[in-house]
Amino acid sequence: DSHIARGILPGWKWDEDAAKKLLQSGATAIVCFNDDLALWLWKIAEEMGLQVPRDISILGIDNTFHAQYRGLSSIEYS
Repeated sequence: DSHIARGILPGWKWDEDAAKKLLQSGATAIVCFNDDLALWLWKIAEEMGLQVPRDISILGIDNTFHAQYRGLSSIEYS
């Protein structure tokens, strides 16, 4: 059973409370619309005591240098 969560960016502003709710939702994987959001979500997950990818998988899109450096799985989009 899949679930799509929306609301991380109300008004295009990253919402930490929405991110925490998503991370606590029981999701096993999250696909973000870019690497910056994925890396930010990873930071929030770690602050909550979660380990990526053991507790939750996070995927970005862009395949940026920062994603590669951090070890984030990312899809190259052109």
